Amino acid sequence: MSRGWGDSIQRPGKWSPMMSSSKRASLEAILAAAGCTLQHVVKATVYLTDMADYPRVNELYGEAFAPNKPARTCVAVSALPVRERMKIDLVAYREGN
Repeated sequence: MSRGWGDSIQRPGKWSPMMSSSKRASLEAILAAAGCTLQHVVKATVYLTDMADYPRVNELYGEAFAPNKPARTCVAVSALPVRERMKIDLVAYREGN
């Protein structure tokens, strides 16, 4: 990925960290513990506190899950814990044990 999840969204008057590299690493570690990778993800639910962030999240999502992007739902919420601007829930599937 040319611009990883450690990038930020830049908007006039606002700066918002998005999908930090540590968050992506955490997701990858959780998946790895189950014997999966990002390519095993079949469904993602993204929660955003500001839908103006959606275009950048969409771009990062496409880069992270290329070439086969999983199904996705994006939900606008009024608040998230610890003043986060985004949460993502992933469902992964792999055949076998």
